[in-house]
Amino acid sequence: MLFLGILSSLGYEVTYVRNFTDIDDKIINRANELGIDTKALSQNILKNFTRIWMLFNVERATMEPRATEHIDGIIKVIKILMDKGLAYAAGSDIFFRVDRLKGYGKLSGRKLKI
Repeated sequence: MLFLGILSSLGYEVTYVRNFTDIDDKIINRANELGIDTKALSQNILKNFTRIWMLFNVERATMEPRATEHIDGIIKVIKILMDKGLAYAAGSDIFFRVDRLKGYGKLSGRKLKI
């Protein structure tokens, strides 16, 4: 967040986007355990997340999109990756073929274990 403040103070227009994964297996499982709707659970988690960050005086993001708002686009991208041979299905999951991405690990320093 400090970096954003520095850029802003230098006169740059900064758009800070923080995405929320508001649906996944963990959320679905926990909502089922609690007997509540996944949307209600996600909203509660996000509300608490925001409250905690505000306690630390962290500036809110300019935009905070949720995964559930972009499901159609996510599915389209996955299909494109699969059509190009860059992703594959294994059971009910889809995985990205990292071995097909030139320069994979360059930023993270991760190495492929083949």
